[in-house]
Amino acid sequence: MSLDALEKYLPYGTLESVSTLVRDCSVLIRIKDERKTKYGDYRPLGQGWKHQITINNNLNPYAFLVTLLHEIAHLQVQERFGNRVKPHGEEWQHTYSTLLKRYLNKGYFPQSLEMALVEHINRPSATSCTDLDLFKALRKHDRSYHAHTHVEDIPEGGKFVWRDNQVFVKGSKMRTRYRCNELKSGRVYFFHPLAEVEKLN
Repeated sequence: MSLDALEKYLPYGTLESVSTLVRDCSVLIRIKDERKTKYGDYRPLGQGWKHQITINNNLNPYAFLVTLLHEIAHLQVQERFGNRVKPHGEEWQHTYSTLLKRYLNKGYFPQSLEMALVEHINRPSATSCTDLDLFKALRKHDRSYHAHTHVEDIPEGGKFVWRDNQVFVKGSKMRTRYRCNELKSGRVYFFHPLAEVEKLN
């Protein structure tokens, strides 16, 4: 897609600086329908375009920008180091943090989200989804956020419905996810705290 077409997905005022980042990278940016397992991805290409970045079309502008910077960091690391370093190793973490810092203290993010981003920079995770504090801060800017119930809202021992009318009992938190049992099969599932579910009374 053209760089100008990115404007509707980005926070106001960031198009010019984002364009500067990607203009000379020979990168193809594709907007995709929502994917449950990821917000975006990066991969090097062969002939023609050197790189490809894909990003989900349902992200709010702040999540879109953070995801784009995450993938641009992968692109820059690929150009500098090729496949000689770990995907989310020190080189990527430094590059990602440097990119994020360019957008702080500029008025692009709400104050509460900017505070979460500062904390995130101090401990850059593999994705914004694995940094729960940042993930929450980003999700709160989704239009649908307050219209849904999340697993973390369900009391321990409470029941909820997920996806294909599967009924679960919420268990204790195991590090970053909740251990939940499906009533019908007895199988154990591990749910992200912000998974959207339907509460059963």
